Amino acid sequence: MKTKIKTKLNLITFVAVVALSLAGVGWWAVSNIVHPQNSGISIAASKDVPSEAGGNTENSITFTNYKPVHYLFFNGNGSYGLVPANQKLNVRQFSIVFWTKSDGPPHSSFDRPIQMLQWVETSGGLYIPYGWAFDADNQTKVGIDKLRFTVGNTLGNLYITNPVTVPRNSWTNIVGTFDGKTLDLYQNGALVSSFPFRGPYSYHNPPIPIRLAVGWQPDHYWTGDLSDIRIYGRPLSLFEIGSIFHGEDISNGLIGWWKLTEGSGNSIGDSSGSGNNGLIHGTMWK
Repeated sequence: MKTKIKTKLNLITFVAVVALSLAGVGWWAVSNIVHPQNSGISIAASKDVPSEAGGNTENSITFTNYKPVHYLFFNGNGSYGLVPANQKLNVRQFSIVFWTKSDGPPHSSFDRPIQMLQWVETSGGLYIPYGWAFDADNQTKVGIDKLRFTVGNTLGNLYITNPVTVPRNSWTNIVGTFDGKTLDLYQNGALVSSFPFRGPYSYHNPPIPIRLAVGWQPDHYWTGDLSDIRIYGRPLSLFEIGSIFHGEDISNGLIGWWKLTEGSGNSIGDSSGSGNNGLIHGTMWK
């Protein structure tokens, strides 16, 4: 028998005027977070002080020899990246691929290396998490150097995979896929967490930007390294994910590809041919 736990927390209202608020990042809301370890537990929590139902989960790590020529370092102190809103990137089924390293404890819980997520209040007072994100998890409960994949539905639920450990001394390849029914999280070519998705996907209309290194709140920023970000308009297969991990290029369904090899400047070019070029602020090329 499934148990439902409801925790009521006071909603903290504030106005944050930052350039990164973009298209509603400042909606702080009451939401349900559904975690794979306790898929029957629903927790109502303030978006300002998020809670979760899961516990600590460790997955094995395969160290790699991935060595990009250049990559981006985000210092967790106001540095970020932005890919402007584009309908080409606004799809109902997708795969997100990127290489990353952790560079120290997050400044706060739920800091995010990459996201296209927005909370919107409906006329009935329900807050809907539109889109998807990868976040650094709640370090007070799970620990630091973690990463997980999350997708929202139109019923106000945020579905979250188990976290994986992101090492500090080695690059790791992360892939999140969504086919409308299941969230899958891959690390270095292997499936490490899978979770069923219920209800309609909260599709953006109109689309919103993709943000790099922005946290749960607009004054929170992720700390770490990013390289070779790709977005596909379909779920990749295990074989394709393994091929990308081993250095092969998969072009079928590719709708965004930021190699992050520029090495200088404030722009990040889209190599997919879709023209979704982005901008960075306060980051360091390495």
